[in-house]
Amino acid sequence: MKNRYIELIAIEADNNFIYFKIGKQTHRVIDFSSNGKTFKASNGILLKSFISPEYNPTFNTLFVKGMDEHKDNSILKCNRADFYLICEAITEYNKTDGAGYVKESIEDYYIISTDFTITELKFNNSDYDLENKKNGNFFRTREEAEETLKLFKYILKYKNIL
Repeated sequence: MKNRYIELIAIEADNNFIYFKIGKQTHRVIDFSSNGKTFKASNGILLKSFISPEYNPTFNTLFVKGMDEHKDNSILKCNRADFYLICEAITEYNKTDGAGYVKESIEDYYIISTDFTITELKFNNSDYDLENKKNGNFFRTREEAEETLKLFKYILKYKNIL
């Protein structure tokens, strides 16, 4: 059986958006991923194969080629930041044959809480963990979080916010 693979083709870019389409795609619908029609990347992006290509930024979901082959060449649009995340998700899908990265063990990470304290958390691939990682509030060491917090406080003080 052939490994699962998706190719993105960038069509055009302007100041705000990337226009793209799904190029090659080896598997569709029920065979799309090891979980069937849906693949959840470690960065929180969902790839789904149902009907036709579409991007839904509200739900961080890229619908790839599905049952309606007449719409396979649909041109999609997203902002540059989302396109970067989509590319990461596609890379993970391709590298793992649609299975996704599997964490061997739970690891600690640190965040800067809204009250400007450092909080230690266990990474378990939850939506909360993935959201922290996506937003850049994800530090491997306490020292890294403390250094970032110092910079953040300095900026707030400089802007007379703190």
